[in-house]
Amino acid sequence: MRFQLFSILFTLARAVNPKDVKISGPTEAKPGDNITLTCSTSNSNPKAEIAWFKGGESVEALYTYSPPSPDGGWTTISNVSIPIYESDRSIIITCQGVNKGLGESKVASHTINVIQPPGRPRIYKTSLNMTAGHSQQVTCTSTGGHPPATLQWYKGNKKVDSRMETKGNMVTAELSLVATPTDNGEVYRCEAKNKAISKAYTESITFHVLFAPPNVNITVNPQTLKEGQRVNLTCESGSSNPSAKMTWFKDGVSIPSSSNYTLPGDNRGKRAVSVLMLDLTSELDNALYTCSAQNGAVKKSVHDTITLQVAYKPKFIENPGEKVTVVEGKSTSITVKAKGNPDQITYKWSKNGSPVLTTKGKVSVDGAELSFIDVSRKDKGKYEIEASNKEGTSTLNVELDVQYPANVDTPFSWIMIGEGELANLECHIDANPLEESMVQWSHESADKMSQLGERAERAFQDNKSYLTIKNVTAADAGLYFCTVDNEIGEATNRSIFLIVKHKPDIDLSPQIAKAASNKGETGKLICRAKGAPNVTFSWSREGRTITNETEPAKYSVVYNQVDMMTWESILLVKDVQTRDYGGYECVARNELDDERHTVRLDITSAPEPPIGLHVVNFTHDSVTLTWIPGFDGGYEQSYKIRYIRVGSDNARYVEVFPKNMTIFTVTQLALGTEYAFAVAAHNVIGESNYTTETVRQETSSKDPVSQVFAEYLKIILHCYYYMISFFLSTFFLSELNAE
Repeated sequence: MRFQLFSILFTLARAVNPKDVKISGPTEAKPGDNITLTCSTSNSNPKAEIAWFKGGESVEALYTYSPPSPDGGWTTISNVSIPIYESDRSIIITCQGVNKGLGESKVASHTINVIQPPGRPRIYKTSLNMTAGHSQQVTCTSTGGHPPATLQWYKGNKKVDSRMETKGNMVTAELSLVATPTDNGEVYRCEAKNKAISKAYTESITFHVLFAPPNVNITVNPQTLKEGQRVNLTCESGSSNPSAKMTWFKDGVSIPSSSNYTLPGDNRGKRAVSVLMLDLTSELDNALYTCSAQNGAVKKSVHDTITLQVAYKPKFIENPGEKVTVVEGKSTSITVKAKGNPDQITYKWSKNGSPVLTTKGKVSVDGAELSFIDVSRKDKGKYEIEASNKEGTSTLNVELDVQYPANVDTPFSWIMIGEGELANLECHIDANPLEESMVQWSHESADKMSQLGERAERAFQDNKSYLTIKNVTAADAGLYFCTVDNEIGEATNRSIFLIVKHKPDIDLSPQIAKAASNKGETGKLICRAKGAPNVTFSWSREGRTITNETEPAKYSVVYNQVDMMTWESILLVKDVQTRDYGGYECVARNELDDERHTVRLDITSAPEPPIGLHVVNFTHDSVTLTWIPGFDGGYEQSYKIRYIRVGSDNARYVEVFPKNMTIFTVTQLALGTEYAFAVAAHNVIGESNYTTETVRQETSSKDPVSQVFAEYLKIILHCYYYMISFFLSTFFLSELNAE
């Protein structure tokens, strides 16, 4: 009993509480692992007991033992096995050492971090393509994993910095790039790694960078260019992605290429090649060709330009045409201009194969200019100019056309044709210019040509004009004119008299059908006839022939040719006595026949009335009249016109002046009024009756002065209208702008 008490007291006297408790073992584990932890206490008396807890729940130890401590007492060691599950993230294990004798305990905790592999990285980017020079954000993400994954970007094997961010169980690494052509086709890799895996998870992306060609270059083959050659212009762009579109321009205008292809380029791009094939002409000298390489994806382009230098012989770029026209007597020049490459050009002028000789004050040569002063028709002809440079010689022919007025000639001045025959009239013309339309045939009688109708035929050949009249009649006789007007100077004409054979036709005009003379004076009797061939006359009185030899003291006969077909014989009766008054027979004859007429010699008297009064023109206040004189009674006669407003009895008279005129204009008449006109003749003896047939004529009802005034007034009113319209338009526009 004592011993036991002593033992108890001794034990109590030696009781020691463990100073600490320690847990040893792994601090990390993977799902599926069984982790063994060891908990040991320091020296304890009595023996300490160990209890295990996981998250507050008791865990049974694998085994526990308490070996003696060298310091006395005991240490307690306990092992426990902890299974690791997928759902575990961090496990807290608690070991409690309890000294029941003393009623005290020590606690130690141990944390096991459960490591899990991260989620495989995923890469996100805003676009499949990147444009060089533009920034691009590419994000790599990894979800889950314990501890969270560490993300790392690589370009090839080289690390690339990125911005890391963790949100919840997601880790992101944002890569910010300014794309360059070198990034095209490059593989960027994102690695996700933590302690749970020995080999990092990877995801990669290949960048497609769009970039424009940095340059474009034109090469020429062959380098020396000459007209007639074929040349290739090759345009090659720098590398681009996608391939550049090549466009050719000539002097700013788009033209098609001959061929296009591509070649491999830097940074996995393509070099575009475009070939333009040209057949060289002088027109391409100094032509500006531009090649443009455009990458539509990045909307950028580059270009190169080349100016062709094409060697060629001179070309005439300015000339007066095939013909230079000048009027004779004027001055002119033939000026040409040639262009060539090289541009050192020499000129030579020739005419008909011979060099042009300069003549002082007449012809001069100054390079490409040939000058003429006071041009004559001798200068007319074809001139040739040669233009030469190192590439060759070109020639140009220019005709100098010297124009001059017409010179008209006829091979004969008259022709005689029988009735029913064919009359050929011709004229020879020297003129420049000369066309058939410039030649006109006319007759001294204005309406004769129209009367000929289809009987007249015209022809033109070899500078000769022909007029052929078929089935000629006596009425066709007369003076025909060949008139040429080439608008150089005045119109020129020559006449041909057509004489038609016919028997004499005595003129029975009142003026010469009679004669008058006072006693003691000389009476003048005229017998005039038309005929062909020549007409001769004979006079007789009371059957007795009168000639110059019959009674020279009493009679004198004069023979005249009035015109080509008109002849006359004048019988002068000297010292007229009563017995001399009466009829004198005139016989006109030619080879075809004869005609007779008796001319009476009377004493002087008042004139006979005029005949054939008619109107030739009228205006608003005038009427022009003409008439045929009657027999003058042996003295010079004058005329008086009587005119009466129709419906009125008030006649007015006007003397014709000059007094021998047979055409006269009556003026100061009323507007739109009808008048009746008559004419009478008078001489020193007396006055004839007025013409038996009066002529009526109404003046014009339109006053030209009033018409002109009305037109001017209309113009003025139009001007005022447009001025007012313009003013109002301007006013309203200004008002609208003000609002």
